[in-house]
Amino acid sequence: MKKEETLQAIENAIEPVVEAEGYELIKIELNKEPVGLVLRFYLDKSDGISIDDCAYLSEKIAPLLDQGGFIKKTYHLEVSSPGLNRPLVKPKHFRRFLGKQVKVETKSKVEGRHRFRGFLIDVNDEGVEIKVGGQAYFLNYLNIKKANLEHQFD
Repeated sequence: MKKEETLQAIENAIEPVVEAEGYELIKIELNKEPVGLVLRFYLDKSDGISIDDCAYLSEKIAPLLDQGGFIKKTYHLEVSSPGLNRPLVKPKHFRRFLGKQVKVETKSKVEGRHRFRGFLIDVNDEGVEIKVGGQAYFLNYLNIKKANLEHQFD
């Protein structure tokens, strides 16, 4: 099974449990890191997520992963908050931060560039519009490689 298919299967198995507990699954990553293979879940809830929440959810998620047999190799499980510069993955994530500064990297160039840092000015079912300087760029979700909120300190 390809990495993307594995991550989708894991999301399908885990998301209902996470949501039933009152949390939101933001993103799942599977990466080779210096410690070995790491399966990382970014989770959140309306009033934020604590270390205790992460530990609790890790205990809920681990048995489901073992039962599902999604990853055949040894891996490290991490459950984390999305942080200040949280990943934006789903359309609802972008909608939530309409008007905020974001950083987006695309898979293929849009008007000669791959990287965009600007303000999120529109979100629809096809993609997002970001204003960089005085110019607006439409970025289709299928072309977004990575997107994050750029937290602004007052």
